[in-house]
Amino acid sequence: MRIANPVPLLLLALCVPAHATDLGNHAKVGALLGKDCDDATQAFLAGFASHIALDYVIYGTTLYSDGETYNSDYLVPTLVANVVQLRQVYRQYRRTKDTRLLHGALGAILPDLVDMVYHGLLDKEGYVFGWHGRRSTLLIDEPPNVHASRRAAQYNLLIGATLWSVKF
Repeated sequence: MRIANPVPLLLLALCVPAHATDLGNHAKVGALLGKDCDDATQAFLAGFASHIALDYVIYGTTLYSDGETYNSDYLVPTLVANVVQLRQVYRQYRRTKDTRLLHGALGAILPDLVDMVYHGLLDKEGYVFGWHGRRSTLLIDEPPNVHASRRAAQYNLLIGATLWSVKF
């Protein structure tokens, strides 16, 4: 499967009020861990585990939550950072044909994709992965709000820039 244009998926991810690290950061970390695993299953599980760890470090960049628009000035840089991360993973896979990269990345983004559908598209209460509803993180010790969301957007861009420089 090839996603020709990831921007609509990323916009959806940024509009669902799940309190999670940005999708591109998840994918890059999952792929980095997955490449060193023995097989695709281990890579998937390593990516999934990395998702949990990253989500407890920082909230994701939220553009819309509870009828409020947040961080519209971060829209373009956030989309660019996420597309760059996803593109790095895909290009490394195309170069190496190492499916562990994709399995690690998929394991890392799966919880957000599931909760995007469940909470965002189906408009269900709560989350399939309960940690997406938490009220604080390691870096932000306050519930999601305009102030916390802004700091999360800044942290996610910093994390993305750091991950961008990490080579496979």
